[in-house]
Amino acid sequence: MSRTEGANLRVVLYEGPGSTPLADAERFEAISALLDDGFEVTRPVSGQEVAPADQAPVLMLGRLGAQPPVAEDDDLHVRDLTDAEGGVEALTAAREVRELTGARKLQAWKPWFPVIDYDRCTNCMQCLTFCLFDVYGVDQKQQIT
Repeated sequence: MSRTEGANLRVVLYEGPGSTPLADAERFEAISALLDDGFEVTRPVSGQEVAPADQAPVLMLGRLGAQPPVAEDDDLHVRDLTDAEGGVEALTAAREVRELTGARKLQAWKPWFPVIDYDRCTNCMQCLTFCLFDVYGVDQKQQIT
C-alpha cells in the first residue's frame, strides 16, 4: 500500500470526564512516540471539539478506569492505559490497531500541517512567497488564511 492510498489510523489521547489524566511527562512521552512513528494524534481539550474521523479508524487511548467505554462503531477502538507507564504502551496499542485495521504505515513520513498563530501574525504576507506548497491564501478581507 502506498503512502497516498488507504486510511490513516487516528489516535485520540482522551483525558476528559471519566478518565484520569496522564502526568505531563507521560503525556509528552506518549504523544512524542506516536508522532515519531507517523501516527496522527489528537488530544481534546475541555471546551473544544474534535474534528470528525472522516471514516478512518480511530484509536481512543486513556486512563479510562475500571469500566472503559465499549466501542459501538467498528472503526472505533478503545485501549485503557490505566496500568501503563509512558509512551511505550500507547505506541504498542497504536501499532496493534493499525495492523488490525489495515491502516497505512507512515513511520518514514512525518505529518506536517500548516498552522497560523494569529496572535503573532502581522499579516505581512511573507508566508505566501516563502511556502513552496501554496498552503496559505488570502480571504476577501485580505487576511492570511
